[in-house]
Amino acid sequence: MDHKVLGLARSDAGAASSSAAGVWVHRGDLQDLKSLRSGAAVSDGLMHTAFNHDLSKWEASGETDRRAIEAPWPLIVTSGTGSSSPRAASRQCALLRSLRTQVAQ
Repeated sequence: MDHKVLGLARSDAGAASSSAAGVWVHRGDLQDLKSLRSGAAVSDGLMHTAFNHDLSKWEASGETDRRAIEAPWPLIVTSGTGSSSPRAASRQCALLRSLRTQVAQ
């Protein structure tokens, strides 16, 4: 089966690295849901592997991640699964359970 990979790149360096690996580049950011939607619109599915691990912004990073995960598209989530905040980890687990239930239906 032939497939192409479209990768989200936040920087010129990320875009160049992705392009060199044969990845089609979509410039954007996890905080820009409009950009994520436009990339998702041309994709059969998405794999979310990004997370901002700046511990000084942990709650904000978790909220950015939540918004990206809750967006309405087929999604495999691998980011932010380890969390130093029990409350954030609990919310993420609840969200993942909810998404798994939605997919199963």
